Amino acid sequence: MYVLIDWHDHNSNLHTEQAKAFFKQMAQKYKGVPNVIYEIWNEPAATDWATVKSYALQVITVIRQYDKDNIIVVGSPHWDQDVDVAAADPIKGFNNIAYSFHFYASDPYHQDALRAKADKAIKLGLPLIITEWGVGEANGDGKFDLEKTNTWLKWMEDNQLSWANWNITDKHETTAILQKDAPVNGGWTPANLTPAGAYIRNELRDLNK
Repeated sequence: MYVLIDWHDHNSNLHTEQAKAFFKQMAQKYKGVPNVIYEIWNEPAATDWATVKSYALQVITVIRQYDKDNIIVVGSPHWDQDVDVAAADPIKGFNNIAYSFHFYASDPYHQDALRAKADKAIKLGLPLIITEWGVGEANGDGKFDLEKTNTWLKWMEDNQLSWANWNITDKHETTAILQKDAPVNGGWTPANLTPAGAYIRNELRDLNK
């Protein structure tokens, strides 16, 4: 099982020094642990690629002082959707750099046009990892559209992309995979799963066949 250490901050460029100090500590502690991944800026929002790239170069430099090999995941503008912009001017000079791409499968704004941006990035050779996606819409709720979700799953499989689903929670939301009465200590049964949870469980089991 992989562990994604995520700096979950939409405005990370305003907290660069804090992020550098945090990832210095994490890299010192987990260097050489192969299943640790560093995600250095979750979903840059109201910013441009030049800002994201400048921040990333600073944080990557700190991590690589201690951890030479583990994957570092870089964000892109517009909530990790403008990967095509990053692909036109990628980070150079460091190994094992990937770029996060986020979507919500049923969201009306996350359909063909968004896949086209990712397809362009992939064609340009940008390594992508889906560090967040959900079956519903971007607000965590909305409709669970099975056809649209299957389309996205097939796209990820066709492009051999690793992914992490959002999210293991018992909130009353479409993307939550647990029912409200699910045990807090795990040991969940199929009855503890929401429709999203049952779907994700089946997909994970299929991957392991």
